[in-house]
Amino acid sequence: MAVRLVPGTGTVALLFPRRQNRRTGEAESAQPNPVAGVTSMARKPNYDFERREREKNKAEEAAKKAQAKAEKKAAAQATPGTDNDADGDA
Repeated sequence: MAVRLVPGTGTVALLFPRRQNRRTGEAESAQPNPVAGVTSMARKPNYDFERREREKNKAEEAAKKAQAKAEKKAAAQATPGTDNDADGDA
C-alpha cells in the first residue's frame, strides 16, 4: 500500500495496491482511497448559533402575529357602523 499527498489539501491519501481486474484480467492502476482525509468524527455543534436562529425565528413569528393583530384592529376601527365603545355609550 502506498501513500500520496493530495495536492492543495495537505491531506494524505492511501493508495490501494495494483490488482488484476476479474473480468478482463488487466492490471488496474492504484486508486486513491475515497475516504482518506475525511474525519469519522462528527463536527462540534454550534449551540450558540442554533439558539440565535431559534430566537430570531421566534421573534419573526411574533412580529408577524403582532402585525396581523394590528391590521385586524385597524380594519375593525375603519369599518363604519360598528360600535367599539366598551361602555356602550354612543
